[in-house]
Amino acid sequence: MHPAGFEVLPSATVESAVHRVLRQLYLEQELPTYPVTDLIPLEEVRNAEIYQRYINGERTIDLAEDYSVSLQRIYVLIRRYHGAE
Repeated sequence: MHPAGFEVLPSATVESAVHRVLRQLYLEQELPTYPVTDLIPLEEVRNAEIYQRYINGERTIDLAEDYSVSLQRIYVLIRRYHGAE
């Protein structure tokens, strides 16, 4: 006899098995009210401001220093916003 959600299913896939296990594991827990992640959230206002200043002619090195980010980050933002126009 298997507990509920852990019955033997001949056509079960790994994905469906994982879903069943996760449902049982988190059965009594509330859903989070905010995303649970280690990623740094996007700072859209700051990023848009950086791009606008770049378009207005400011140097990338000055922008990186002003916002305490790497020069590589500035180039990533410029490419992202330039492609969105």
